[in-house]
Amino acid sequence: MTKNILMTTGDIKKDYKILGLTSNYFSSIVNKEPKTSEDVFAFVTNKLKENAEKMGGDAIIAVRFQREYVGGGYVQGSTLFAYGTVVKFL
Repeated sequence: MTKNILMTTGDIKKDYKILGLTSNYFSSIVNKEPKTSEDVFAFVTNKLKENAEKMGGDAIIAVRFQREYVGGGYVQGSTLFAYGTVVKFL
């Protein structure tokens, strides 16, 4: 279980030190679970938070999400990719 890691698509009004970047993705082409969009979003964001905690971070700022759809032939599905900057509050 991860501690309460703050995530935001913007910046925060606190002093912080940048620890590095974190990223994760989910591809329905490779993975069959989870099924719903909400579950996929939760899966990816939880992995980002786990990564940030391992780095000793308190927050992830400037988080970005990108979804790609693949369709045609025998392969169909989607991928959700997310990344952000891990910071530690001073």
